[in-house]
Amino acid sequence: MSQAALKEEFGVFSNPFDTVVEAAPDPLFGVKQQYLADPRPNKVDLSVGVYYAESGRLEKMAAALKAETLLHEKLAAGKLVDYLGMPGTESFSTRVKELLIHGSSWVDPEAVVTVQSLGGTGALRLAADFLSRHLNTKTILVSAPTWPVHISLFERAGFKISQYPYYDLNSHRLLPSEMQACLRAAAPQTVVLMHAVCHNPSGLDLDLQGWTEVAQICEERGLVPLLDMAYQGLGLGLEADLESIKAFSRRGLPFLVAQSFSKNFSMYNRRVGALHLFCRSAKHASTVLSQLKTDIRNNYSNPPMDGAAIVDLILSTPELRALWMKELNEMRLRLDRNRNQLAAKLADAGHQERFAHFSKTHGMFVMTGLSGVQVTRLKDNDGMYVVGNGRLCLSALNLQNIDAVAAAISKVLA
Repeated sequence: MSQAALKEEFGVFSNPFDTVVEAAPDPLFGVKQQYLADPRPNKVDLSVGVYYAESGRLEKMAAALKAETLLHEKLAAGKLVDYLGMPGTESFSTRVKELLIHGSSWVDPEAVVTVQSLGGTGALRLAADFLSRHLNTKTILVSAPTWPVHISLFERAGFKISQYPYYDLNSHRLLPSEMQACLRAAAPQTVVLMHAVCHNPSGLDLDLQGWTEVAQICEERGLVPLLDMAYQGLGLGLEADLESIKAFSRRGLPFLVAQSFSKNFSMYNRRVGALHLFCRSAKHASTVLSQLKTDIRNNYSNPPMDGAAIVDLILSTPELRALWMKELNEMRLRLDRNRNQLAAKLADAGHQERFAHFSKTHGMFVMTGLSGVQVTRLKDNDGMYVVGNGRLCLSALNLQNIDAVAAAISKVLA
């Protein structure tokens, strides 16, 4: 039977992809593509969340470059060539787990399951698949606002998305009372996705008391906390950025942490991350790990070696670890300088109150409060590329462009 006859009788199309429609561009990488296509020499990319050095370029950390050299030496010697196990290597898991628990006396390391993932996004997807299979509900609460992929990723995993109040876009303040009220009304086994530190996009985090109160509510209501840890070390410091982790682990709550090493190890295109499940006992952890292995096996079988090996080498080699910690702290301090300098320049231009919230933020981002129209004018008039919601990446600022960025923002506010 011909294709035309098949189509007429059975509705079969000659091309099975005829009904596929074009997807909307990614809201972040779409801005990046516009920036790359802009021929203006003084354009500035203030959109995508990567750490640009003072040179204006994306540079690997020196500790990562040195570790990469060591890795190549091992490969040349014929080592590290077999498949990794489904969870990755035990050495990697031990090292990155320690970044989260720091030898805390109230956490049993054996009760924490750690598996390597394909970046922080891959860790979130593993968490979504695991929770989808093992919870009695498929409802997840995410912050308003949040990183857009949080919503799309869990929708694709079959979850119903709701939002809890977190940040007021107009007053630039946190909404802890409203957040707590929303959590108290949530049904048991609802997943609550939270930013562990350096909230994206606002840069505003709960303090220790706030995290403690949220942890208590999660315990009382039987909620399932999932913390997205993408910026450890870029907030207040490596250990100071663990207040959220401590608040939940001290209560002995089962919870999950999706950990990314893109920013704090400059592992962007290496796609290195980890998923941690804090369980009630080592016995429970063993059972959980068995199920995570099946998710990994049926998704991508096993993780890649080189990026995780570089992170492992940095954390296990005293000289490299010391160098990495020094570089990470310098990155954190530079982000703070950039945010303070931009706020000061905007204050000098007559906008002190409008940007006073900058000083309370941490990490790579601040919300400028610019409208979509103003963001477009910023792009069209001066080649300054900001995300549509007004989020600005602070690492893109440097001595060569900060005056122009401040002047352009001031101009669209006039």
